[in-house]
Amino acid sequence: MGEVSTPLMAADNIKFGPESIYYVVDDSVKARTNTYRAKIMALAQFARNVFDSTVLEGVRLDKEEARSIIFKLGEAKAKKDAPGKG
Repeated sequence: MGEVSTPLMAADNIKFGPESIYYVVDDSVKARTNTYRAKIMALAQFARNVFDSTVLEGVRLDKEEARSIIFKLGEAKAKKDAPGKG
């Protein structure tokens, strides 16, 4: 599925501080982090992919025919169970 971007990867989380030996590359590391984050999968997209592959595909809800049948059965049950019916 690739790599996932999370808030932990924000460039704002990179702070070497003036006493760090890496202080001189602080800006370039932040820039690289921003570029990297722009290329990787957003957390919401990763969650959607995981859900789709494990839940939908796992029980065949990725098939239009299955979703259509379930929807029609649900509509029929809702009508049957509606107040004043049955």
